[in-house]
Amino acid sequence: MACLVGYFGDFDLAEEATAEAFAIAAQRWPSDGTPDNPRAWLVTAARRRAIDRLRRDRVLAALLPAEPEAAGLLALMLLHDARRDARFAGEDLVLLADQDRSRWDWRQIAEGRALLDRALLDQARFDPGRPGPYAIQAAIASLQAESELDWPQIAVLYGKLADLTGSAVVRLNRAVAVAEAQGPAAALAIVHTAPERRFLQRRIAGC
Repeated sequence: MACLVGYFGDFDLAEEATAEAFAIAAQRWPSDGTPDNPRAWLVTAARRRAIDRLRRDRVLAALLPAEPEAAGLLALMLLHDARRDARFAGEDLVLLADQDRSRWDWRQIAEGRALLDRALLDQARFDPGRPGPYAIQAAIASLQAESELDWPQIAVLYGKLADLTGSAVVRLNRAVAVAEAQGPAAALAIVHTAPERRFLQRRIAGC
């Protein structure tokens, strides 16, 4: 922590980053093994966490005064980044259902959810009943961090996002969520009626 205080000149930031580094070590070292130089590993990990926090604070300060959807974008970034460490095993992508949730940054998830709540409240003041696409994506990411996935609600959100964006990929994601919530027949009905049905059918065939 003394190294970080000297580097950043901020005792609170150094204390927080050091605690996070020890938490990461407690998760990883039992399975990965203790590094050759534990002190250097901890200092490096803590410095990275501190830099990440400073970057987020600067982005937050720049975006929040602009418009409600900016907070939705930042919430989405935080919620997605919180799963970064668990998203890959070596060079292989780890699917959401198979990720080690102990490697998720739960403090960052809480920050993202708080920003999402703020974005939705601000959006309700400016344009009631019409959240922006970033806020909807952040809401989906927040639901994906729950221990039990609420597939019906995720499907509803993907439906709203599809209406806003017209994206074929979003329609495919909605079809997957509907399949989880209602079964494959309901999902196939969406695929067959979608304007991009050939694209969606090719994507499903490749899954």
